[in-house]
This record gives sequence, structure tokens and C-alpha cells, in this order.
Amino acid sequence: MTIEITPAPAPGSEDARRYGYIAALSTAEHVVSTSPVVPTEVNINCTPWSDGPSLRIYFHDSADDIRAFAEAFSGTVAEEERPDGERLHTSAVGSIAGIPFEAWTLVHVGGAE
Repeated sequence: MTIEITPAPAPGSEDARRYGYIAALSTAEHVVSTSPVVPTEVNINCTPWSDGPSLRIYFHDSADDIRAFAEAFSGTVAEEERPDGERLHTSAVGSIAGIPFEAWTLVHVGGAE
């Protein structure tokens, strides 16, 4: 029996981007099915000028969800008050199965929207 190995696509090629999208889709499926909190939105990015695919995951108005997500996927949390002083940007960055992610939210200070 002969096993033919499929060669890896050339970096930056259209095929490499297709494989990147498929890997990111699989990772997004894993995130949605195993996260302790369900994201509001999951975006997949795989631009020709990037080093590969990435996920951008949004949670509506919930820093607690970001912290729970970060704990589940070993992310690093950061918080930054926006210049207007009315909103707090909370994010978590990390990598899942080799796919980098940023989970984020904007919370209105004082709970008002």
C-alpha cells in the first residue's frame, strides 16, 4: 500500500489561506461548543498580509464573560478605560490549537448603556 503525503501549501498562497480558514473554523466550533459562556459574535480573519488565521470573539457588555472565557482557554486578561471615561475595554488574548484569539467587550461604567 502506498500513502501519498499531501504537501503543505506554500506560505501566503491561496491554498494556505483556505487551510487557515478551515483550521480557524474548526477552532471556532470548538470554542462555541466548549466555552463556559456563549459568545455574542465570532469572527475569523485570514488576511493575505497576516501570519495566518485568527479569531476575534465578542461578548456583549460582560467583563465577567471575558474572564470566564480567558480562564477556560488560558488567555491573558487586560482592562483599559476608554478616553471618554464612560467605557471599559476588557480583552483576553491567547491561542487555541495554534490559532490566536482576542476575546473582547466594552462595558459601560456604572452599568448604563
